[in-house]
Amino acid sequence: MLRRLLARIPKLEKAVCLVKSYRIGCQQQKQILIGRIASGVLRMRSVRMASAAVVSGPLSQDFSKNVTLSDGAKDDFVTEHLYYTDTELCECKAKVTGVRLMEFQGESRHVIVVDQTVMHPQGGGQPSDTGMIKKVDGDQTIEFNVLHVQKPSRDSKYIEHIGSYAVGSKQFAVGDPVDIFVNADKRRYHARIHSAGHLLDSAFINLGWTELEPSKGYHFAEGPYVEYIGNIPVEKRDEVIKQLNQESTRLIQEKIPVVVSQNDKGERIVNVGGTECPCGGTHVKNTSWIGGMSITKMKKSKKTIRVSYEVTGS
Repeated sequence: MLRRLLARIPKLEKAVCLVKSYRIGCQQQKQILIGRIASGVLRMRSVRMASAAVVSGPLSQDFSKNVTLSDGAKDDFVTEHLYYTDTELCECKAKVTGVRLMEFQGESRHVIVVDQTVMHPQGGGQPSDTGMIKKVDGDQTIEFNVLHVQKPSRDSKYIEHIGSYAVGSKQFAVGDPVDIFVNADKRRYHARIHSAGHLLDSAFINLGWTELEPSKGYHFAEGPYVEYIGNIPVEKRDEVIKQLNQESTRLIQEKIPVVVSQNDKGERIVNVGGTECPCGGTHVKNTSWIGGMSITKMKKSKKTIRVSYEVTGS
């Protein structure tokens, strides 16, 4: 028995050596694998850091801190609002001052900022314009379809044009001269709806409801309305709706010019049908351009009453 055990010792020592070798090999392979993973992580981090200059997260992020800017633009990053002085202006020339990528409605979209634009950003209860930004350079054409226009914050001085390039198109670079085109039919329709909401204020005042204070306007195509602080008794609402329809029709038929001015505070003031208020939206030239207007219902909600309306005709 002892001889047999002694005879097996060399084999056991060899087996132990093999196990140790295997363990060492595993440790080496483990270290190699860890090194590869770490290297991959570092490469991923470097890619993210490299792309951080053109990709941002939230829509409210300050564009001027995360964008490719033209020389000297960072301290004075401004887009001139050409639609302020002429809402019928549906095209203009501009220069690209910023480009980047952003996440918008679950997809990666391009953002273009220019020194001046005719496109109205969503705000003030009015939807944004849509359209196209184009550059023709010899036999090359760059086309950018604008799906949404916005200011990233209330105090921002620049406007973001969000969208996508045409298939196969090259991309804009900072400094490129471009032409901007608004979807004119949609612009005019939005202007009619917005002006009709302001005309409702004038109709109320003319009918003697001066205690109602406008608090919110929703001037989208789907269910536009104006909310007023105050109330109209339930038993009077049907009659008031009838009177409002008659008065708004009269104001439209009188073709009253819509006046845009600026007050001492530098605010843009819009007067539709005789009543003025601060407004940054697009409007018709005179009340007849609204076409037709129908007040459809009233609904009380806490301290306000919502007056729904629609525009008719063309």
